[in-house]
Amino acid sequence: MAAHTSGPNGLVPVHIAVHDPAQMDKLDPGAHEYIRDIVAASAKYRAISWTKFGAEPRWVDMDTSTCPVAIIPSNFSGQGAEEFDRLLAGAASRREPAVIIATMGTADDDDDRVRSVFGRPGDRVAFPQFNGGISGKRLPTGAEVSLRLIPGSGHRFSCDE
Repeated sequence: MAAHTSGPNGLVPVHIAVHDPAQMDKLDPGAHEYIRDIVAASAKYRAISWTKFGAEPRWVDMDTSTCPVAIIPSNFSGQGAEEFDRLLAGAASRREPAVIIATMGTADDDDDRVRSVFGRPGDRVAFPQFNGGISGKRLPTGAEVSLRLIPGSGHRFSCDE
């Protein structure tokens, strides 16, 4: 089956696991830190011209079943988990691959911070629907990377720095 590439408006629907920045009310100065974090996460996407890049953003609380792409998907309720599940179910029902774009860590993360006593310092993007995830360390500024298929592993890739 051919991959779903665009909606009726010619734009590719893309799930973005934050609330629509245009719908975020002005923040009350006394708002709880959790609310401040939600508003701050959405604000990062306010200035992006999605149509310029051929994308139609689908935010938290929007239908994502026709999206072939997810940006920063979340597994947390109220933060995009239901939308991510709908995206995956929609892709599966169409027998299409889904592209998942996720980041590990942030620019101000401390590389030596221990996140787990069971492994090396680093970060992880979890995919509970697949009983696994992707883990690694943040690359230094200016690093060039390439992907290669791990021979004999099926569909597993390695990232070389």
